[in-house]
Amino acid sequence: MNRLKLENKASFLFDLHLDLEVYFNHQLRSFINTPFKSLSVFYSKRHFDIPQAKKVGLKFLVVQIQSLNYNNLKKTIEPLEDINIFLENFNNFIKVIKKYKSFKIIKHISDFFGIKKNQIGIFLGVEGLNFVKNLKEVEMLWNSGIRVFGLTWNFDNYLAGGLNSKRSLSNLGEKVVKFLVKKEAIIDCAHLNFNSAMAVIKLAPKNFIFSHNNIKKVFNFSQNIDDRIFKLIKNKETLIGLTLLPPALSNINKKKPFFNDWLSHYNFLIKENKKLIALGTDYFGFDFKHTPIGAENYNIFNKNLIKFKVDKELIFKNTLDYFYNKIRKWK
Repeated sequence: MNRLKLENKASFLFDLHLDLEVYFNHQLRSFINTPFKSLSVFYSKRHFDIPQAKKVGLKFLVVQIQSLNYNNLKKTIEPLEDINIFLENFNNFIKVIKKYKSFKIIKHISDFFGIKKNQIGIFLGVEGLNFVKNLKEVEMLWNSGIRVFGLTWNFDNYLAGGLNSKRSLSNLGEKVVKFLVKKEAIIDCAHLNFNSAMAVIKLAPKNFIFSHNNIKKVFNFSQNIDDRIFKLIKNKETLIGLTLLPPALSNINKKKPFFNDWLSHYNFLIKENKKLIALGTDYFGFDFKHTPIGAENYNIFNKNLIKFKVDKELIFKNTLDYFYNKIRKWK
């Protein structure tokens, strides 16, 4: 099987969930409490930049384009329901990211093999299809280069039920999932409720992942994977992107999370099925001041991965193998 030639897989990282678009989105940036600086400049008080990425060997990213608004008056997140606004945000992000020669967007197998040694591969994702009302709109997103599809971000929409409801997939949602399976797209169940996630797993048993979720048995948080789902997917061909999202690690009203909180989820999966383990930091997806101690940015996080003997090669190989099985069919 042809593969991208990478000499030492233990020196690389593959992040299933980086909210980089939030950093460039003027409407959302205030939510993350991080001042804007060029990504070409090292800055320790933000989660990610190019110098950090190159230092830690960050080779691939799934960058999520948001389907959310941040209401500054109410200080709340709201669903973005206008596809034209989403497309404007999407196109703005593409224009910005193409200015950085260190990035290469991967839409096809040729893009994957065309990555240069000093480049970082970006897979485009959408975190929530809150604005989608028909199948043609999903096809348009696929044609634009999006390859990872989250059906919703916690909210109910025309396709699926969010975390706080019991709705399963709608008829349109089932059609969308079947369409994405035919395209060998990747369906992200990270923000789906139990019933919707179960329906996706049934319809797309080899095309789903949980991009930024921890394990509810280790820490009880609504977005973490509950035992019923975990038992079902334990031996399936999928990935669980263990996340640094603060409330997925600890009760942030009582205790600031630490790297060791993340490590406890990693150790759980090592015992249960190490082939499931992936990384989904959710960097830029939460307020910088709440970032777990010992994972304030990629540099510090990577130092602790090494210090605590986390199997980086395993994590990278798991994720690359899963993605390659899809990428090789992207024409």
